[in-house]
Amino acid sequence: MNVQASVCGGLALLEALASGVKVISADVPYGPTEILNNGQFGVLFSLGDAPALSNLIIKCLLEPKSAKSECLNEWLKRFDMENVGNRYVRFAEKILSS
Repeated sequence: MNVQASVCGGLALLEALASGVKVISADVPYGPTEILNNGQFGVLFSLGDAPALSNLIIKCLLEPKSAKSECLNEWLKRFDMENVGNRYVRFAEKILSS
């Protein structure tokens, strides 16, 4: 299980998903919601809501581990180095051509 209870940790979320572990993350701007596809691939909670976090941890510990799905594998491809690098190049080209 991977728990992200702070405002940073996007790379750790990706690594946890790729490893097939359950993910719980604070729902903070710029990262977890997109990486977890609005909760499809992990559980989101409100930052600072300790009771909700503790309940989610207990729930995840009691649930059987699920296999990593093909859907998740396809989703993670959008975050691989080649795809992200290509998006940066396209962005830079767009800026430079303006």
